[in-house]
Amino acid sequence: DGWMLLPGGPFTFWIQNVKMAGWSHIQAPQHGFAPTMSVQYVLEAMDWLESTAATRLRFGSSGGNPVTMIYLAKDNSMGGYHALVSPYLNGFALVDGCTAAGELWDNGYGCDAKVPVRRLNIWGPDMGTIKLLGPGYEVAAEKPDFWNSEWYDGANAGHMHYDGPDAGEKFTRGGYATPVITGRAYELQLQWSGSDVVFELSDHVVEEYFGAPEVVDLTLITPQGQVKCQVKASASRAFQAKFPPEGLLPEGRWELGDCGEKLREIAGQPPRVAPTTRAPISNLAWIRYPGLNCYGGVGADSAPGNHMGVIDLADCKSYCEEEPECTGIIVTSSDDPVGCFLRKNIVPEDCGSNSPYDLWQLELSSSGPSLTTTASTSSPSPPPTTTLTQSTTPRSTTSTPRPTLTPGEGTWQLHEGLNCYSGNGADIANGDLVSSEMSLDECQAACLEDCEGVVVVRGEDPGR
Repeated sequence: DGWMLLPGGPFTFWIQNVKMAGWSHIQAPQHGFAPTMSVQYVLEAMDWLESTAATRLRFGSSGGNPVTMIYLAKDNSMGGYHALVSPYLNGFALVDGCTAAGELWDNGYGCDAKVPVRRLNIWGPDMGTIKLLGPGYEVAAEKPDFWNSEWYDGANAGHMHYDGPDAGEKFTRGGYATPVITGRAYELQLQWSGSDVVFELSDHVVEEYFGAPEVVDLTLITPQGQVKCQVKASASRAFQAKFPPEGLLPEGRWELGDCGEKLREIAGQPPRVAPTTRAPISNLAWIRYPGLNCYGGVGADSAPGNHMGVIDLADCKSYCEEEPECTGIIVTSSDDPVGCFLRKNIVPEDCGSNSPYDLWQLELSSSGPSLTTTASTSSPSPPPTTTLTQSTTPRSTTSTPRPTLTPGEGTWQLHEGLNCYSGNGADIANGDLVSSEMSLDECQAACLEDCEGVVVVRGEDPGR
């Protein structure tokens, strides 16, 4: 007897070959408060024969989002229903093939195989409240009665509210979410808000499991006009960050898909310029430059992902190889595991020298990626046709110094959940990663000269 509490997030969670006995039941998601915690829970081969629970599946737990998450099944794991939608989305009662499922299924709305309900997530900037019109949302707006109801006011009528760091939610990338029916057409009322938008439908694995293409037709209605587009479950997920909470990858890397591109077009935005592509890994080799430290404004820019933590050198190289914009890594020179930083646009002669870091750069080589070479970093450098030796004389740079502070004059301000790095709200100050085992006070004390703030791993003290 007991209950199973499941996680929340913008993903699909699979439950397979589980037997529930006694009054045990499933509650989900736990602590996934925001609308984009829109989990698709797929139940497969569930055994309820010995269950005595009056309610087998519940929507939300411990304050978790009870509105935009959905339960899915292809077999009899949910009493013949193929989808269970939140009891707060009463518009699904009007959809042919859906019906009130009763107490056994937490008074949600159960839909048959002809009504493939899936999650729709819209990632991007805060565009205010946007509105979806179509199947499942053709009812009068209501405000649900639970503690964080402001995020779901009118959700049953397609009102979608933004969640993200700027809206007080620290643990999401920023966006909107609600269930939709694939194969159907919807209208979406919204407006361009200065940044690109990515439309995400369901997941690759769900489309494959249920064996049918998952597509939703949208008409985007904006102040500038309207345009038709499609959202597909088979679309690329390249926009997703490898290591949240860094959020979405830089806009140049987003594959916006049909609706993202059409929204940009109808808003009168210029065409997006694709990022410069790196040569194939098979044509590259790792070259080591001892003592070089390259960062924003000093010989390199941060590549998507930037600080990957303290990991094995081989793993650091692998992460760079997997990231198309990455052309090199900066690592702590005396350790393995190493502090790992991904870099792009690297100019070794402009990097800082005589540092406790090493630059490893991917360079063209006929020998392929298995070749590893150490380049001399002495100056001057011979011609590159005869050796891999490079000059490391730093270029002359100027910067505006911060005001001089006397002890006790400055005040540290905490901005919880923010990660700032080159191209994303900050530039790297001298020193960059000071230590992986330093107290917060010591880290703040190390913020000198051109340093204006520190980014640390929350919950680690001492730490990075």
